Amino acid sequence: MKIIVITDIHGRWSYIKYFLKNIKELNFELLIVAGDLTYFSKYTEALNILKTLYKEIGKKILFVPGNCDDARLLDLDNIDNNIFNIHTRLHIHNNIYFYGIGGSNKTPFNTWIEWSEDDFNRFLRNIENIDWNRLVLVTHTPIYSIMDYVNGENIGSRVLYDFLITHGSLLWITGHLHEYSGWVKVDKTIVLNPGPFIKGYYAIIVIDNENVNIDIRNFIENREK
Repeated sequence: MKIIVITDIHGRWSYIKYFLKNIKELNFELLIVAGDLTYFSKYTEALNILKTLYKEIGKKILFVPGNCDDARLLDLDNIDNNIFNIHTRLHIHNNIYFYGIGGSNKTPFNTWIEWSEDDFNRFLRNIENIDWNRLVLVTHTPIYSIMDYVNGENIGSRVLYDFLITHGSLLWITGHLHEYSGWVKVDKTIVLNPGPFIKGYYAIIVIDNENVNIDIRNFIENREK
């Protein structure tokens, strides 16, 4: 199964055409958007971005809202059975469970969708009994101590870290922080932040049983060649 992952679009419409050009020839099954479709814009802009992506690629889209998105997205289930909100929802594709948590942990900026650590605990209870090797997690929030060091401190969620260590998943996708683009393996789990769309990043993921291969690319660099 081949998946394309993007995060932190922040309403950058001018970049979408370059991204679409780069993935045009790729034979993939899913597009995952790990939050922040907009930058504090209306619900309708986020919907327009999702619908435009689907119209151009014709592939199933799974997404979570980010902390800069309209909170009304949290209640959206799906659009025309093609675009699925996986915030606190399970979606099964090719015998893999996809589960998401949108928004961020608490910030100093009082952004639109933020959660406490108790909230994260509550959200994670839904997937406690799912086998790690059939689970792909998508959290806009980074995990504590993993690609989360900004301005002298780790700002990720400790609850997410605890779940990673005690349960884990086949793949864990994060976003939110524009300072990172990369992946690490923690015990049995591949943790990926593809890097922000607004800097041209996207990731191509191939899942073959319990093997996960990741290729991070940049459509801005390709555009400028």
